[in-house]
Amino acid sequence: SMAATHGGAMIGDCDDYATTKYIMLRDLGFDSNTLFLSIVSRTEVNSTNHAVLMVNIEGSHPAQPRYQ
Repeated sequence: SMAATHGGAMIGDCDDYATTKYIMLRDLGFDSNTLFLSIVSRTEVNSTNHAVLMVNIEGSHPAQPRYQ
């Protein structure tokens, strides 16, 4: 998507950022079943939606010890 500025803040690139983070974490060994691309709806007037990457970190990385 095209990034733009609004009031000094970058807008329009959150989906690219979240997707890039998804790919990077998957390539680092995170289980893709623990990575969730999500759209957050904002309730403020004239607000846009926001894309984020949510990660379930409980045992999601091979280097992380899993305690039972």
